[in-house]
Amino acid sequence: MPTNAADLVVSLGALLGQCPASIALEAYVQNKGSLGVPAGVVVSFFEGVAPGGKYLGEAKTAKLLLPGDSEKVGLVVAAPPAPASYYAVVDADQNGQGVVEECVEGNNTGAISAVSCAKLR
Repeated sequence: MPTNAADLVVSLGALLGQCPASIALEAYVQNKGSLGVPAGVVVSFFEGVAPGGKYLGEAKTAKLLLPGDSEKVGLVVAAPPAPASYYAVVDADQNGQGVVEECVEGNNTGAISAVSCAKLR
């Protein structure tokens, strides 16, 4: 594991402004490492609990992420019929394959639970 490398981390939120039809999953990607990463890093979104969720789709970063930089990427999905859990994985396609060499690989998943439009219907 290199010590002089990028370290991508992600946190996940849900925007409910499009309820009851859909929700917007929003991943906040930050580079906490010592090297930058180019634009185009994949963030995969899943419904369920990691690592066994249902793949929903992906988004890609649009800019160079230097150390300390961050970017939000998102995916709009159908609103769940009942409270649901979601997670996002940065630098991983739907099969878990990444391309960025990182100093810490175990912090690439962000999750959110109990997402629901129920109170807004």
